[in-house]
Amino acid sequence: MRRLIVAAVNLSLFLMFAAVSLASSEARKFLEYGTAEANCETEMAHLDNYAITIQNAPEMKAYVVVYGGRQGTARSELQARRARIKRYLINERAIEPARVFVVDGGFRESLTIELWLLPIGAELPKAKPTVSPREVKYKRAKYRFDCSTFY
Repeated sequence: MRRLIVAAVNLSLFLMFAAVSLASSEARKFLEYGTAEANCETEMAHLDNYAITIQNAPEMKAYVVVYGGRQGTARSELQARRARIKRYLINERAIEPARVFVVDGGFRESLTIELWLLPIGAELPKAKPTVSPREVKYKRAKYRFDCSTFY
């Protein structure tokens, strides 16, 4: 009887640890923010917190998805934003370039940035655009970034 109980406890512990390691090998959304929080100072604060988490977990990669908005997005804005986020994480926060991925997510109702924690070997999160590129009304003005404190 005692062997049966010990075997049952061991099996339970094995299943519990297997479930924990399976869960920790999946991508996890760290933060999602939009237009209101995409100003220089707030975005830098979000990226600083994100970078600290990535730096403290060497088994993680940074995976950022940038979505343009249905209205008010300049044609060059998304590419510039993606490049700026990647430069900031690599140059200012010293995350190895091989651990930083910043991708185009398509379009949503408004500008949205998703910060993901991606364990090595995990499946990449799928972008989930909600607006067709044909429905986007681009801003006619040229995109201008006015934040000298941001890299």
